[in-house]
Amino acid sequence: MIVRLELEAGEYVLATDYIRALRVRQLIKDAWGEMFRSIDALIAPTLPATAAKIGQKQFRLPDGTKESLVDAYVRTSCPTSVTGLPAISVPCGFVDGLRVGLQIIGRPFDEALVLRVAQAYEATTEWHNSVPAM
Repeated sequence: MIVRLELEAGEYVLATDYIRALRVRQLIKDAWGEMFRSIDALIAPTLPATAAKIGQKQFRLPDGTKESLVDAYVRTSCPTSVTGLPAISVPCGFVDGLRVGLQIIGRPFDEALVLRVAQAYEATTEWHNSVPAM
């Protein structure tokens, strides 16, 4: 039912807004492409926070600001979704007993490099074999 409602909501997106969004997307892709002229891959946190507690609606960031769960979780994964860049997340440790991930982002169509970097990281660390304490 929810999917149907979301699809139906798409009927109300104006063509001019859609075209504007495509232009903005291209600007974002161009900026990321410029960055990848000087680097092979970008290493970043997969998420800006650990898993939320049941019922939690927002995160308090280290600087004291508050951010909704959706905004926090989407912030670091959205660039690859918008640009279509290849990315992978691998385990890289624990914070307060919760697993955290390392995101590896590559140039367009360079999935092979992203996978090689992930494999090299896992070959030199043990995080992928670790489990949180219960």
